Amino acid sequence: MFVDLHLHSIFSDGTYTPEEIVREAQRCELRAIALTDHDTLEGCPRAAVACEAAGIEFIPGTELTAEIEGNELHILGYYVDR
Repeated sequence: MFVDLHLHSIFSDGTYTPEEIVREAQRCELRAIALTDHDTLEGCPRAAVACEAAGIEFIPGTELTAEIEGNELHILGYYVDR
């Protein structure tokens, strides 16, 4: 079983729409994906609909930006409430 749990769409710094990401995931025969755009869940509803239609498990997520002692830190969160 292959999955990708760190994907970015046009809602942050990605190139593809959520629907295009799902089409590519289907082409690659992925069984599950997580959309983890930076600091937003905006693309998750669209990805969820596309994944349901494609038969791919969808995990709503985000990559939160934080700062500690002047250093930027990115924290991945999964199964985030939309």
